[in-house]
Order: sequence, then C-alpha cells, then structure tokens
Amino acid sequence: MVFETMFSQALAFTSTSMGTMFILSEAEIVKAQERIQLHCQRDLFTFFDSAQTLIENMFTEDGDRPALAEGEPLNAIETKTCQKIRVYKRWIKCLLNKAFVISETGEYDESETIEAMTLPIDIVQRVIKDLLQILSCGRDLSDCGLLFISDVGNALGIDPTLIDTLIEQVQYDKRKDFTDTLNEYLNPEQRYWVALMLWKAVHVDGETHPQEYKYFENIAQLLNFDQVRLKQLEQDFKNMTNLPKQSFAPKLSAHIYKYIVEIVMIDGAYVDAEAQFIKEVGDCFCYDKNQQDEIIQPVASALMLRRSLFTY
Repeated sequence: MVFETMFSQALAFTSTSMGTMFILSEAEIVKAQERIQLHCQRDLFTFFDSAQTLIENMFTEDGDRPALAEGEPLNAIETKTCQKIRVYKRWIKCLLNKAFVISETGEYDESETIEAMTLPIDIVQRVIKDLLQILSCGRDLSDCGLLFISDVGNALGIDPTLIDTLIEQVQYDKRKDFTDTLNEYLNPEQRYWVALMLWKAVHVDGETHPQEYKYFENIAQLLNFDQVRLKQLEQDFKNMTNLPKQSFAPKLSAHIYKYIVEIVMIDGAYVDAEAQFIKEVGDCFCYDKNQQDEIIQPVASALMLRRSLFTY
C-alpha cells in the first residue's frame, strides 16, 4: 500500500530517555511511566497525523497522482488513510495502557489476544522500547512483562532476537541509572564494596562469559574510572578469603543483591561456587534463606524466560 510504503521510509524515532536516576519510590515510578506514555503517544501520533496530511495532499493537489482503483473516488483515499491512522493510534494507546496495568498489578492474562498489526520497523522499535521502559521503570522486568512483550512481538511479526536486543538496550540504561544512583548516595567505601562484589560475581566461576563483559563498565563507573583503584580492586579480589562486611539501607540492599544475582546467572549456568558466593553476599545483608530465595527466584525465572522467548 502507498501509505505503508511511505511510512516505512519515514524518519526513524529514538526512544525518549526518562531521567538519569534509578527510581525507587512508587510515586516517582508512576510519574515516569506516565511521561513515557505521553511522550510515545505525542511523538508517534504527531508523525501519523503528518503522514496522513502528506498522503491526502498527494491525492488532492494537481500534478502526478498515484493510480486509483477503477471507479474509486478521491475522497475514498482520505477516508481509508484516516481510518488506518485511527487504528494505529488506538492499538498503540491500548498497549501502553496495558503495560502500565501489568507493571502496577504484576499480572498478565495471556488469553487476551493482541491484534496483529503491520508497522514500519522504526515505529515497531519505538513502541516496544517504550513498553519495556514502562514495564521496567523502577522495577525488574518480570515474567508477566516478558510474556506480554513476546505477544506484542508476535502480533507485529518481528524476530524475537530484535526484542532481546531492545531489552538489552533498556537494561543497559537501567544499569547505568542504578550505578549513577549508587555514586550519588553511597560513600567511597560503600561504592568500592559494591564494585568488588560485582567483580567477584563476574569471576567467581573461574571464567568470564561474553554476557558478563557489559558489567565492567559499571564497575569502572563506581570507581570513577580511576585506574589506580581498579588495580587495587583486582589485587583485593585475588587476596580475598572472606567477604568484607558492609551495610546499606534495606531497600538499596535488595537492589544490590538482585544486581549481583543477575550477574552470576546471566550466562545461563549456576555452579556451586556461584551459589556459595550468593549465599555469602546474602549473609552480608543479614538475609536468611527464605529472604535470599525471595530475591533470587524472580531474577532466575526472568532470565530463563527471556532466553526461552527471545534467544532461541
């Protein structure tokens, strides 16, 4: 169709970044999600309206015009374009609202069918990335969120590996925001402890998996990219026999613990040395076995589900 051909050749959209801090309070989460929702609708709906005007002008101004079907009146093109735009807007608004509800309730009804839709790849990436930002805003990307995103991808008919790439982009921003927050609120000794635990999480199984290289940037970020302290950290890691103790605010401790668990499990394996390390870190935070499992299980489940949905 003329509209979709032009649409696919239009300007690419990039997802709007929603702040540089790792949001912890419920009120801030809701406000940020609303901003993401509004920015997405504003940008895409403005584009749709501009595209509609352009196409209508092509068929109403003098000069060369694309061929119409036999007997098809000019105003039929305007009507079809307007209807198509309304469908796109309704579909996107519905998905954004649904992502908001899933994030808030932690529930997703897989029996609800998502309407199949054909959109240009630039728009597809913008929509999925904003959905991911809503679902993971101030929270972890849950099983429900992953299942919903998978269904959206199926409705759009896109390669699951593209969704995994978009998830990684969003997770990269979240890691950077979280590290910025740690740099802002922790003292140098606390930041060094976190960097040391991240370093050990990467190396505890005796090898560095390609998936783990991305965390080195956050380790360096915690040390302000100070090469002397990085060298010191490597040496302290080699000499470490027991984990040093460190205290944090309870809510922040849970986020740090989840982050360490993610690193250990990111390669899809969980060997005895890693399990022992996770237990020792949990002990540092004074978590009993049940408290540790309450944090570990959702992280492990989401990582397994992500691999099964998007990287096969």
